[in-house]
Amino acid sequence: MLFPDLTICNFNPIRRSYVQGQSILNDYISKHPNFTVDEFYMEAGFDCSEVFKYCSIGGRVFDCCANAEPIRTNFGKCFTLKLQSSDKEWMHRQTEPGASAGIQIILDAHLEEQFGTNKPNDTTQPLFSNGFENGFRYFVHQKDSIPYLVANGISISPDTVAYTAITTNRYVLLPRESWGNCSDEYPQEYAQSDFPYSMANCQSICKAKYFTDNCGCTPSLYNIAETFPECSPFETYICIDQHLRTQTNDSVYYAAPDCSQCKLDCLSTTYQTSNSYGRGLSNGALYWLNRKNSNWSIDHMKENFGIVNIFFSEMTFTEYSQVQATSLTEILSDIGGNMGMFLGMSVITITELSMYFSKLLWIIISKKRREYLYKKKTKEQEHDKKIEEVVTEISLFRSRKEGTGSMSRLKGLVAQHQVQPTSPSELNIAQLAWTEAQQNQSSEIPEIITDDCNPRKMNGGVNEQALAQLRQMHEKLDDYRKEKRSNTGDSGRNPTS
Repeated sequence: MLFPDLTICNFNPIRRSYVQGQSILNDYISKHPNFTVDEFYMEAGFDCSEVFKYCSIGGRVFDCCANAEPIRTNFGKCFTLKLQSSDKEWMHRQTEPGASAGIQIILDAHLEEQFGTNKPNDTTQPLFSNGFENGFRYFVHQKDSIPYLVANGISISPDTVAYTAITTNRYVLLPRESWGNCSDEYPQEYAQSDFPYSMANCQSICKAKYFTDNCGCTPSLYNIAETFPECSPFETYICIDQHLRTQTNDSVYYAAPDCSQCKLDCLSTTYQTSNSYGRGLSNGALYWLNRKNSNWSIDHMKENFGIVNIFFSEMTFTEYSQVQATSLTEILSDIGGNMGMFLGMSVITITELSMYFSKLLWIIISKKRREYLYKKKTKEQEHDKKIEEVVTEISLFRSRKEGTGSMSRLKGLVAQHQVQPTSPSELNIAQLAWTEAQQNQSSEIPEIITDDCNPRKMNGGVNEQALAQLRQMHEKLDDYRKEKRSNTGDSGRNPTS
């Protein structure tokens, strides 16, 4: 895991030896008309070698000041330890979890340099004191970001050992064009800044611009880009009192600009810390440090030294990614699913309804459309009538075919049919009946065989009715012959069939 940046500040930002009394301070200000608060803090603060006494990573010692940069914060002059900028690869990362593989730093508070100690020879006022604490304030933060120790710092007092376990969280947010609200760029009015974008940096530049627009200068705390003129403490007080002071009834409050145009970072890394403390340095540690540098007396170390251990508790990080809750495809799918569930509808149904209502509207509006539909309906009715007639004829034909064995084929149109020729036996019977009737010239059956039933006049075919008549005539002929034989006594003669 790559080490984050570490910013450390002394609660005592100004060395008493630098300002020996209020008169000397006033004399310094009078002799330096271009005096700035930032320059004063940087010159009057502690040097790096005075603060950092010992640094190591996993037991391997390295030069703290070679990898530390001075920085001006609201605590005065501080130092940011940038291990990832080192040319030594082993200083960039921690290879295993635990305090033994992390960073260990021994710090010197130099309490003898405090103001307002009320000692007989101390006549200075405690105007450069940071509250009620001794020791240091440190902050673990993302690489190349501005440290804000007031809100997020960790405190350690002298003669104390602090253990800070780090857990890493990474946040990936959606930009505005992907339905998100983050940004990777400064607003247009702050585009001149060379600092990497972050919401905190953007807000600092926003406040610096606000003070500059209203007061002509900005407090050094917000001038991170160093592009605005800085206010002196008195100018800062006057500016705040005139532009930020708001009084309501019996209360007074100061409202800074909200800087709503500064959005969250689209990609950011935060370090959550879990701290524990131990009271007092062991005798073994004190004597070991004394042997390393004899100028570090045991009493001085007990009174001023503090040890900070910073390490990763786990060699993993947690990533939080912002995703679009509902895409356009999912919205359409949900609408279609709900309509299908509750209304029984689908896209096809909606299309059909749209087509139906559009055609209905077309009929109402267009006269030609109505005439066309009327003609179409008339043709359809005529067509249906013809179909019914054909079906009726087919039904009659089928009933006729069932009653007539001689009609078995349908040729041509539905109304036409071909008469099948009769069998030879039926024709022989008809011919025989006709011949015998002519030979006998009997008057008893003068109307049995008519021209309609004459086989010679049926053009090679008869219908069932004719055949039935022929069979009846044949039976009558048989009866007639029998009767005739009985009358003549000629019983041995048989008719030919």
